[in-house]
Amino acid sequence: MRVEQSGDGIQIVVGGGEPQQIATADVRLDQWDEPRYRALERRVRINWDLFNELYAQNVAQPPDVEARLNVRMKRVKDELCQDFHEMVGIYEQATGVILPDHYKLYEVCSA
Repeated sequence: MRVEQSGDGIQIVVGGGEPQQIATADVRLDQWDEPRYRALERRVRINWDLFNELYAQNVAQPPDVEARLNVRMKRVKDELCQDFHEMVGIYEQATGVILPDHYKLYEVCSA
């Protein structure tokens, strides 16, 4: 994602998609909580790495180990998805732009 100042507003480009122009008057900076957003971003990154590591370990395990890993994965996934949805909410409230659902986390968190 790339965000740039453009004329009387900002321009958001996600991936190689069409740029979305947002007028300055439409950006609700009072809805942006930078410290909370950054904290959520760090937690999401850490839990996403942990979730992937647990997923990789879950291959060809005995049933008792697999059951323990599945319980731990569910706990990590629940926390990961809660933080991810809150982070997306902060972004969407402030910009009025819906974040595209091509991110892998959308797939994990919608299941």
